[in-house]
Amino acid sequence: MSKSRKTIYVYGKQPVSEAIESNWPVFDILVRGRGNDRHKDPVLVEARNRGIKVSVMEPRDFDSRFPKASQGIAAKVGDVVFRELEQLLAAVPRGQAPLFVAL
Repeated sequence: MSKSRKTIYVYGKQPVSEAIESNWPVFDILVRGRGNDRHKDPVLVEARNRGIKVSVMEPRDFDSRFPKASQGIAAKVGDVVFRELEQLLAAVPRGQAPLFVAL
């Protein structure tokens, strides 16, 4: 299994918020437009509190990079790391019963 790390983008308020709250590695948040009206946005406030860089992009550039469903916000995040079931089980502390959900 490859150990290479790459970055991907998630977009939309809820996916970006979930990435921050779940401690997924978030490297940068991109916001469409001036950003002046969004400085109190709870997602951006939480990102800044966690030391995540928030950058404002020109609307034209943001729109060419992300779909309309983005709600004007995107986050550059670390990719998902896949592990073998044995690796996951080995990481469970003794005496605790793990819960795994497979989709």
